[in-house]
Amino acid sequence: MSDLLQAWFGWIPTNRGQIEFSYIGLPNDLAGWVEIVNTNHIQFKRIQLDYLSDTLPFAKYFVKKPPSREYYATADVSFQKQGQQILGSVNHAYPLATKNLEINTAFVIEVNSGVIQFNGLQLSNHQDLLTEDVIDQLRTSLYILVKTLVHGDAHHHQKIDIALPIVVEQFNASQVSSGLLDYIKLAERNIKKSKNCESMLRVSSLLEELNGFKAYFQTFAILFDDPVVKKDLQLAENVIASAKAHHEKRKHKTRYKEGLQTAVITFIGLLISTSLLAANLYDKTVVNQVGVYLNQFSQIDIFLTLVAVNIIGFYFYIRCKLNAFVYYKYYRLFEFLSFLNTRT
Repeated sequence: MSDLLQAWFGWIPTNRGQIEFSYIGLPNDLAGWVEIVNTNHIQFKRIQLDYLSDTLPFAKYFVKKPPSREYYATADVSFQKQGQQILGSVNHAYPLATKNLEINTAFVIEVNSGVIQFNGLQLSNHQDLLTEDVIDQLRTSLYILVKTLVHGDAHHHQKIDIALPIVVEQFNASQVSSGLLDYIKLAERNIKKSKNCESMLRVSSLLEELNGFKAYFQTFAILFDDPVVKKDLQLAENVIASAKAHHEKRKHKTRYKEGLQTAVITFIGLLISTSLLAANLYDKTVVNQVGVYLNQFSQIDIFLTLVAVNIIGFYFYIRCKLNAFVYYKYYRLFEFLSFLNTRT
């Protein structure tokens, strides 16, 4: 029972150094509705939370509707601004083992720092189902829910959720900075492991996201004047610089290959055209023989053959860029299918 009453903390990322109450809203990937009580009070009703992570926009194709004896996870969230604080509460219906748990918690957000404190969990039923792992999961999901409403995550491919840890008992800035540094290092490792050209666009996007993480990190270091945080920030900047250098090296190599392919295709085209021109100048019978041979085919066959040759040549020229775009657009699906493949 003491674990339920224990407070936990987190940080809501902000570039301005303070939380704007007017920015609180419901992202497009969360179903529910908003009720504006007044300029300082806003409520969100019946927010539906996916069983799968919200990083999977195609989750609806994989998640079956629960049987009548089960429930969807839903939440009602309230925010009210009072001076330099935002007070709030969450009423969370959490499905577990065919039971619907009713969980409540209150929280306080410090406007000038972005620190959020949850004042423990209150459970009205089925307390025997709450193991330590379930409590940890509830703390994380409630933090992510409130942070998403306050901050929003629509511009992040790799979610910032996994980079920002929650801290139990007392807020510790160095634990948050350590989580950010660990995530940036993990992203750098993924960048260096992505060696095929199909991942180039995805890697470029990830580097842009890391610049966004660095901006949050810099704001965090300003808000919390801690030598450990400043050291972690410097290390994070070094890691990002290393990732960028690796990506630039790969880009130069890819450009060289593309230039070589272009040169080969151009050379073949020039070789054929100049050979026919030379043959026409010195021996017109060669060109005539070519014409006689082509007369065996209809004009539409020749046209379709030329179109097919051009399409095939163009595909090989843009293949890497096309695959990179498809992977960038649907990389979460590819990673999800890869995960399923490793599980079988």
